[in-house]
Amino acid sequence: MRSGSYAALLVLLPLMSGCEPAGTRPLEFDGSVLHLEEHLSSATIAGSEIPTDIVRSVEWVGGELARDWRGTGSEGRVPWLPEEPAAVQAGDDGLLITAGERQQGPNGGYFGMATVPVDAWVAADWSHVVIRARATETVGGMGFTAAAGDRIVVTGDRVIPDGNVHTYRLDIPERWTRAGPLDWIGVGFWAEAPGSLEVHSVAVVSRRGAYADLGSTGVTAEWREDLRRPVVFAHAPGRISFQVRLPENARLDAAVAVAMSDAAVTFRALVVDAEEETTVAEQSVTDPEVWRTVTADFSGWAGKDVSVVLETIADSAGSIGLWGAPTLSGGKQADKPNVILYVIDGGGADFMSLYGYSRPTTPNLERLAEEGVLFERVHSNSAWTRPSTPSFLTSLHHSALGAGNWDSLPGEAVFMAQHFRRAAYQTGLFTSNHWSGMASTGGRSLDVLRERQTEPYSISSAELHRNFYEWRDVFPGQPYFVHFQTTDVHEPHWPVEPYAGLYVPPARRDSFEIWWQGLWQALREQELWYGDTGDVSGAFHAGLEAIGVDRKTFFSTQRDLYDETMTHQDAQLGLLVDSLKATGEWENTILIVTADHGHPAGSYSRFGRELLEPQPEPWEGAMLDSYRSRVPLLIVAPGRLQGGQRVSNRVSLIDLLPTVLELAGLPPPDIMQGQSLVPLMTGGEGWEERPVILEQYQKDLDSGLEWGHIEVIDGRWGASLEIYPDIPDSVEFRPDGPQRAARLHNPDAPRLLLYDLLEDPLATRNVNDEHPDLVAKYTDFLERQREAHDAVREFIAPAEGQVELTAEQLETLRSLGYIQ
Repeated sequence: MRSGSYAALLVLLPLMSGCEPAGTRPLEFDGSVLHLEEHLSSATIAGSEIPTDIVRSVEWVGGELARDWRGTGSEGRVPWLPEEPAAVQAGDDGLLITAGERQQGPNGGYFGMATVPVDAWVAADWSHVVIRARATETVGGMGFTAAAGDRIVVTGDRVIPDGNVHTYRLDIPERWTRAGPLDWIGVGFWAEAPGSLEVHSVAVVSRRGAYADLGSTGVTAEWREDLRRPVVFAHAPGRISFQVRLPENARLDAAVAVAMSDAAVTFRALVVDAEEETTVAEQSVTDPEVWRTVTADFSGWAGKDVSVVLETIADSAGSIGLWGAPTLSGGKQADKPNVILYVIDGGGADFMSLYGYSRPTTPNLERLAEEGVLFERVHSNSAWTRPSTPSFLTSLHHSALGAGNWDSLPGEAVFMAQHFRRAAYQTGLFTSNHWSGMASTGGRSLDVLRERQTEPYSISSAELHRNFYEWRDVFPGQPYFVHFQTTDVHEPHWPVEPYAGLYVPPARRDSFEIWWQGLWQALREQELWYGDTGDVSGAFHAGLEAIGVDRKTFFSTQRDLYDETMTHQDAQLGLLVDSLKATGEWENTILIVTADHGHPAGSYSRFGRELLEPQPEPWEGAMLDSYRSRVPLLIVAPGRLQGGQRVSNRVSLIDLLPTVLELAGLPPPDIMQGQSLVPLMTGGEGWEERPVILEQYQKDLDSGLEWGHIEVIDGRWGASLEIYPDIPDSVEFRPDGPQRAARLHNPDAPRLLLYDLLEDPLATRNVNDEHPDLVAKYTDFLERQREAHDAVREFIAPAEGQVELTAEQLETLRSLGYIQ
């Protein structure tokens, strides 16, 4: 165990602090939105001394874990663990915790944990835990556990079970302070089937020490009440002064919080005009698990150069106050529109009446299409949320962003919210899918991030809309950019009234729930795990056969439930539009409705494909099939775009970012792999017909080997090329996961599959034998496209010691339109 500085484990934004006078030049503020945390280096800071009696963070790495940590005993101190302790094996990289048949818990599932004794630690001293670990595919989640006498407290989260090493942060809830002095701490996991967790390092981060490592005052980001905000932190007592010329109707809005419950902290917003100091707003906070609000009306100082002061005071010196997203606004919007990006997670266009589906699932979208532009042939660039979302937010393909390296998104990649924040917008992301939150955006340039799962998934839109309005009540400044990503149609489907029962009678809905639970139990008991065969459909078919449920009955019910949730989603979107119209915001709002991918969502069971007869071979198919990647795209911009248009050109979500920026009057990205769709909506010049590219990879972080698929839709032809590495004998490498035709599972399947999408939009039967010339053509095309994407990756995030790109490579990127 070692003590040390863990600033990097806490700070998630560039640290900006200053203690020199800012001078007399006021901050530029046009009356729209000014984010004060971005100007801390221009502020004058007084006070904020760091206490000397600070508990420091501790860490165990590699061999230190093996030396100090041990497997749990059978003393019964953790009631949900099995009596037989998990196997814990020491190694140079840390600990390997393995749970097999003998580690099945009393309520099902498999559990394993390792612990280390601690010397009466005080729970309130600790902020969060950072764990680097590798999980096998059966592992569902990981937890950090502590014991205070007979009391056990736990915090946990899901993991990425892809066999790679990832970094996880688990926050320690403030309620742990009621547990008393801690005797031991532990790291464990739970799994649906026997599995293991390889722990490389564990760092327990001190609440006070982490802030002290950053300085007396600085910028970081904090979670409270499932909302993450950028914060200016300050050790009390302290004052932060900004020189500002205030416009008409100026106001300050901030969400405030305390870092711990050691003392009440009072937050004051003041104005200093010449020699006169006025306290405009004040709020005291004691509960460290909530956000409170400070709102200050500065309209009485319009047109004046003043000091806006954020003051933090407390009874206990050194207490830490957090100013969340402190924002000056003046109600001025100028020509800047509000922008709403509305992403229906897993919302397949093929199941929307907007696109001709037989059931009336989207009547509100159909009416809305009369006011906007509907794109008829749109594809996502990947087949699930984690790779798709960063791509459409940056206009960069999955491989250009680092392929399967989930831990690190290139800092040079500029996300949609970052463009808008730089243009003086308020920015928010409201999602119920954690893969589209921090995992896909890094939380960059967001005034507020909400990513908690809703219960059930199917009420997601209503809850996210409510969270949005709560944010706007506290931060009413304009303009704003907001990204919704709802999970109404995401599995598990649990429709709510009055939409429940539209297509599935209650008795059949109850039966489906029993079938679903029985299916997964059968998959576990009979070890019908898809990763062992690469045949997802086969695993599901065998599981259904084991429980005696007809395949068509099961999957048609799943489709019907999906349709009910889609109808709910459509109704809620209609209510959101009605509200915008009622408040007068609609005429100055750009609304973009799309999806991150088609069906399926949340499952590898694809009810559309599973209902086909005859069933395709398990290795047939691709991301480009209509069910899997055809998504809606509806853009409504009153006064900017003529309504009632339908665009038949085939486009992709890689084009989304430049389109939204142009509509909002902002400059295009310096680096992008898409192109603006505005010419298609306005009849202007600049549109170039291009093939649609899809790709999705996984990456082994130890060896750097990548595997997956890159695909193209080119007119009537679709082609899917498997990328599979040459594996040196010295490398231990076993790619798992439901890849379409991974060589490990299907060594005889063609490396490239060619489909005639005019005749076979669902990619059920390849036409390789009929068109060998096209097989050769698209194999060469996709290999060169892959090389170009790798060149983009090196351009935006060169590896250490990497030579600069050659003139030929740069010209290739320019010719593809990727760089300007």
